[in-house]
Amino acid sequence: MNGESELIVHSGAPSLPSTTDSGLHDLVAMADAKLLHRAAEIREQFRREGTPEKDIYERTGPIDRETGEETTLYYVRREYMANRLTEKLPGWSWMIVDSTTVQFPSNGIVTTKAAYDVVVHGRLICFVTTEEGGRMPVILDAMGGHRVERTDSGGILEAGDAFKAAADDAFKKACEQWGIARDIYRMKEVKRERRIEHRRRAFQAAMKELSNSKAIDDTQRAQELFERMADLISDDNELYLATTQEVKSLLLQVKSLLGQETAEEPDE
Repeated sequence: MNGESELIVHSGAPSLPSTTDSGLHDLVAMADAKLLHRAAEIREQFRREGTPEKDIYERTGPIDRETGEETTLYYVRREYMANRLTEKLPGWSWMIVDSTTVQFPSNGIVTTKAAYDVVVHGRLICFVTTEEGGRMPVILDAMGGHRVERTDSGGILEAGDAFKAAADDAFKKACEQWGIARDIYRMKEVKRERRIEHRRRAFQAAMKELSNSKAIDDTQRAQELFERMADLISDDNELYLATTQEVKSLLLQVKSLLGQETAEEPDE
């Protein structure tokens, strides 16, 4: 099966007794092949269908080191993944195999807000069936974690919810192996592409206005603005990394030269 990761399949087929009849072995091999093919089909269906926009949530992430701006993290809720499993793989089950905690720091000297990590090992069991009635368990193991932090006074934050959060994280990672909601990890790339395209269109429109007004021929500042926007448009990475303040400033200066009042970067 192709993709970023493969399904880890533990076949539940019983071992065959020794026999000189190769036909029996061929029959079982054919049945296993059909079940594996069916598992691959289901996984591809999950991947191809994608995640509805209404089920994708956002939260603020860390500061982007390149742009200096806040990043956005995208996620889906556990209930969404459970519902998707039920649609195509009814009868699935989920269990916690093990859990542990990792203390910070190990020498007992507090140098960080991190108190400890809760780590959960979970197991998702689904059954794949074929039209001919074949049935095979697919067992997916995954690890999940949740960091518990100290308050400024040294207390513990959200200690009671740590295990649940770690277990939910493990469940989601197991579901992702089926291809469920894997497309949300492209959201950052999609947002980048949209930002680049919006800025390119805004600059192209401003450059066209400058050219049509002949202002570019009348003032050195207009020429400098034109050249700066042209440089940004020629490099997608530079266009993306330009700060929102710089983009708005360039557009505002163009509008000022043209005798217009306001200019804002298009919504992204």
